[in-house]
Amino acid sequence: MKRKLSAITIIVGVLMSLMVIPVSAQGPPGTGWWVFWQIQNIDTTAGQIQMTAYQREGDGTEQVGSESFDIGVGNALAYNPGQTPNIDNGLIGFSGNISFRDGSAVISSDRSVVAVAQLGNNRSGTAGTDGGTATSFYQGIGSGNASTTVNFPLVKNNFNGQTTTFYIQAAGADANVTITYNMNDGTTHTETRNIAANRMWQFSPSNASPAIANSNCGAGGTSPCQGAATAVSSSGPIVGVVVEHPDAGAPAALALSTRGLTATDQGTKLLAPIIKNDFNGSTTGFSVQNTDASAAASVEIVLTVTNSRNPDVAIGAQFRQTVSIEAGKAVVFNNARNNIGGMGTGTFASATVESLNGQKLVGTVNENNNGKKAVYAAFCIEGCGADGNSTPTTTKVAAPLVKDFFRGKTTGITVANAGTASTKIKASYTDAGGTVRVIESSAEVAPGGAVSFFSIYTNPSTRFAVVSGFTDFADFFDTKNSVIVESSDGTTPIVAVAQESARDTSGLDIKNYEGFNY
Repeated sequence: MKRKLSAITIIVGVLMSLMVIPVSAQGPPGTGWWVFWQIQNIDTTAGQIQMTAYQREGDGTEQVGSESFDIGVGNALAYNPGQTPNIDNGLIGFSGNISFRDGSAVISSDRSVVAVAQLGNNRSGTAGTDGGTATSFYQGIGSGNASTTVNFPLVKNNFNGQTTTFYIQAAGADANVTITYNMNDGTTHTETRNIAANRMWQFSPSNASPAIANSNCGAGGTSPCQGAATAVSSSGPIVGVVVEHPDAGAPAALALSTRGLTATDQGTKLLAPIIKNDFNGSTTGFSVQNTDASAAASVEIVLTVTNSRNPDVAIGAQFRQTVSIEAGKAVVFNNARNNIGGMGTGTFASATVESLNGQKLVGTVNENNNGKKAVYAAFCIEGCGADGNSTPTTTKVAAPLVKDFFRGKTTGITVANAGTASTKIKASYTDAGGTVRVIESSAEVAPGGAVSFFSIYTNPSTRFAVVSGFTDFADFFDTKNSVIVESSDGTTPIVAVAQESARDTSGLDIKNYEGFNY
């Protein structure tokens, strides 16, 4: 019997799906926006999935389509609105050529599944628009992450030409939602909407009351155009996705997205696997929000270098700095704000941030690679959950969509050690035909350190050892996979981020998503 979405049962996944964003100030500019999603079976037996689509709140018929499909062990199924469904190739769809402007989707299953979604305006079959290069990933949101409070550590309202839009879905019951924007100049702004069960509404800082500034923005730390946001439902649980995009201009060149953060993600210590300071052209900003409504937090960041192009910075070197974060507000850690302990340029690190006086934190990391941008959510590793006793990190992580030069795109999975002992990391790849290939890092990864599984087809014998399945690495070229990564000792917790980039001449944006601990 499938798990259904309701007030008393648990579904395996809730997926926010932004089908086509209309031209307005309330979302990414331009036309041609579409959403792809891939669903991975992480259970030990085959099962079924059901996907159901809903119109956006206030737009006509509530439910617009529902379909069920078989899904094998370790396999993945993909929905792409621009491609013709072909179950033999793992492509699924809705009967009757269903389409709708924008909305939400719910995925349920009788087995444990995870899903990742891709938002874009690039051409893919019949979807997209000519000249579109914007792409981004975000996690399908499991019922365990539904809550009456969802936090977003970063808000922009035409700050350096970028704006954030927040997509909130009522997870199984009607929800009366108010989003509060706490801007860095000390001002507070709100927006409220009633959302019917399973449907979505898009909140924008441009619709807040009183109005939020979108010019004369000044420096980020005190800007009226930058801040943090919290969405609160006075009734049913909610989930959310934030999309950062250009404030104007079409077609949009880029988009960044990640899910909103709830009590499960809050903790006294967070881990971010990818922090860069001008490493191969990439630089990150680590936005950390103090979710306490009444007390400031003293927060220490510790950066551990995992790769370096800087001869003055050794791999394994650590850098530290302590800052204060006001109640409900956020601080961005990056070199430009001189708050990453003096870590030099040309460095790639992992980072922990810890509240020294017990306030709960959440965080997201934005990356800029020569104008291409991506974002991911930091992982809670201590003091997690509402009671402070949850342990969301595990020894296994699922990554539903990983490419190795598949149609010119490739994915690197950065796996960070969230434990206290060194361990090797093993990765099991299952391609669209069901072939399983397994490799393991040649060296052990130290606590707080990371390893990147990237460009596997090039026969990376110095980085990885073959466990099984690989006979000719060249055969791995042009494959699309679902992946399980795990600590080889079976006891050390890990976290992972997958980043896809174009290795062809398409000019597509980079995109990140967080791996699923299970």
